[in-house]
Amino acid sequence: MRFCIATGAANPSAFSPQLGLLSTFYSQNVGQQMAFVIEELQDGCRRLPLKQMLVFMAAMPLATLSGCSQFPRVDVQPRVENQRIVFDVPYSGINGILGFRVEDESGNPLWVIDTAYEKGRKIVYGELPTGGNMEAKQEFPLDNQPPAEIRGKTVTVKVTYQYDRNISACSDTYSKKIQVPE
Repeated sequence: MRFCIATGAANPSAFSPQLGLLSTFYSQNVGQQMAFVIEELQDGCRRLPLKQMLVFMAAMPLATLSGCSQFPRVDVQPRVENQRIVFDVPYSGINGILGFRVEDESGNPLWVIDTAYEKGRKIVYGELPTGGNMEAKQEFPLDNQPPAEIRGKTVTVKVTYQYDRNISACSDTYSKKIQVPE
């Protein structure tokens, strides 16, 4: 048995019986369909040494899994609404917010909450959100004390979120340094 690569075909049937395929694997990579063909060598195929073909076949799934899916988008924008500090959290491609953290310029926590797949797109500073699967919990300050005043200060906001990538559940944290309005 020898190995070949055939590329550029969008239709698997283009490789059908004429090539004597034993197995075909397809991978979408940057809009170009590539077919990895393990076959008995036929005319019209580019010959590659077995070692080179195995390296190529091992690298392509890694490149496909790591580079072809859309990354989630998350942002944080502070504003004042009815005398309260509101963090708008526009996002796409995530299943929910798992945690929200506000830190001072030294990295010390000012307000830390754990949420269970929060679906809301705004979080009011010092108020637990209610749009998740379970009740949100305040981790800091302890005993549900109100957090320190941050109007006019520079803070770092960290949003931990869950998303799906290919067939895996993933989580990540978005961090942004912002100036809170007066």
